[in-house]
Amino acid sequence: MSVFNRKETVVNTEILERGELQLNLMKMMAEQSNDKFLEYYREKDTIMLSEIKDGKFHVLEVVENFISKEDMVLERIYEKDKEMYRKEIQMCLATPKHSVFDVRYIVPNFGPRWYRMFLMSVGDANGYVTKFVARMVNIQVQKDAQENMKNQAERDSLSGVYNHATYEKLCSELADKVDDGLLYMMVDIDNFKQINDTCGHHAGDMIIQHVGMVLENCVKGRGYAGRIGGDEFSVCFYDVFSKEEAVSLAVNVKGALNQYINTVPFTVSLGATTSDGRRVTFQELYFEADEAVYFAKENGKNQIVFRNEIQKLKKER
Repeated sequence: MSVFNRKETVVNTEILERGELQLNLMKMMAEQSNDKFLEYYREKDTIMLSEIKDGKFHVLEVVENFISKEDMVLERIYEKDKEMYRKEIQMCLATPKHSVFDVRYIVPNFGPRWYRMFLMSVGDANGYVTKFVARMVNIQVQKDAQENMKNQAERDSLSGVYNHATYEKLCSELADKVDDGLLYMMVDIDNFKQINDTCGHHAGDMIIQHVGMVLENCVKGRGYAGRIGGDEFSVCFYDVFSKEEAVSLAVNVKGALNQYINTVPFTVSLGATTSDGRRVTFQELYFEADEAVYFAKENGKNQIVFRNEIQKLKKER
């Protein structure tokens, strides 16, 4: 064997040994930290997920024919994360590398939990990946903390709905994205100053909290709720394509809000507008709904007024 070939063999051996050392080190770290541990062996085309119990690794999930199935995902990976997870695995199988990414894994009895994957693949002397391993570190606490910080920055502290700035941003983005189907409402608590003066600010705060909770529930999965300021709230629904549905939603919102809080009665006035086949901006919707709620409050309160009915209502009066 030539000197060159001997040197090449030594280098390749060192690379393989270093790769094995790193794999063993990662497994040791997983064991010491009680992390989940993922192992894949190309020769067997099998991937195995384990976790520490009673000081030993116990198998949680095994997938045979991992690559040949062309799915390359664990069954309990959260559905929305599977595509991203699959791409990361594919890249690590293509060439020896390190990768770090966050993924949700469904824990029995607890549901999706966030994990940070520290993934490493090693190859043979030709760079052909023969195996990979990964530590799965539970980062749910960090994710919850991040979400709490985000909520604190975006949410009104008293009502729990979006604050004015965040709400306007979300509604503006929505209006820019869709061509039609928007229902926008301004919601004002009637005689709120009088409630504060006669029943105390504690009662007023309870009403604000209640209104925020009700509006958040009303728009869940279909829009946004925000506190504009003081006793003024707003909601924006999308995918509302008929006048009948718009009226029904407005009636439902008002009905849910007309309640007693700690024996304190209160009512609300609603001003509403719809995109009605128009491509409109958030500012246009805002001013139209604001005009409608002003009319509602100036003409009796405790009612719903749609902006396109103001002229008709004026004639009737």
